[in-house]
Amino acid sequence: MPYPEPDPPIRAFPIAWVTSGRNLLLIGADAMGADRLRTALQYDWAAIRVVGTPVDDAVRRLASDPRVDLHAREVTRADVGWAQMVIESTTDADLGRRVGGWARAAGVPASTMDKPDTCDFYYTSLIRRGPMVISISSGGASPAIIARLRKHLEALVGCGWCKAANLLASLRTRLPNCPERSQLLKDLAADPNLPGLIDRDNDTELGAWIEAGERAFREERPE
Repeated sequence: MPYPEPDPPIRAFPIAWVTSGRNLLLIGADAMGADRLRTALQYDWAAIRVVGTPVDDAVRRLASDPRVDLHAREVTRADVGWAQMVIESTTDADLGRRVGGWARAAGVPASTMDKPDTCDFYYTSLIRRGPMVISISSGGASPAIIARLRKHLEALVGCGWCKAANLLASLRTRLPNCPERSQLLKDLAADPNLPGLIDRDNDTELGAWIEAGERAFREERPE
């Protein structure tokens, strides 16, 4: 049986970009801009500059966050140079190309809505469960099916996963950094009983599961 044709190279490499201590420029202050700002505020940006007109009421409310600096005007090249990331969410194709050119000249990654030729990165569909973030993307090719898949996965990934992740994260900080710690965490995550514990979402059972692992570690590796 012949091998299938190889998949074409994927256009975008999926990464998680650190926002802490960095500046974000959002271009567009209408209802779409409000959605972008609402998402941006979930992350640890040092400052978020929002530039555009008209200004939606939701944007004005969100701008009460001390990190947000709202400017009801047209964007300038200096705005782009101030940022470490640029997100443009307008329907103005000429503006998108202009912003994309400014950003590339300044070495600043930019995303311009529905203008793939000037995009350096794309939004992905996210599912957040405590410290876990699940990212789904089609590289901009089929956003509708990605939205459907996100809803499907949201129903499968319940609160028990968040609790288990938090417990393992806490355990990781309590134990000394050593190969034995790494192996314990891998063993706990591979425990065949874990899916059932997560599905039952029982705090007592999950707590006993993590305590047993920590106790075994400390018995085998006394301080």
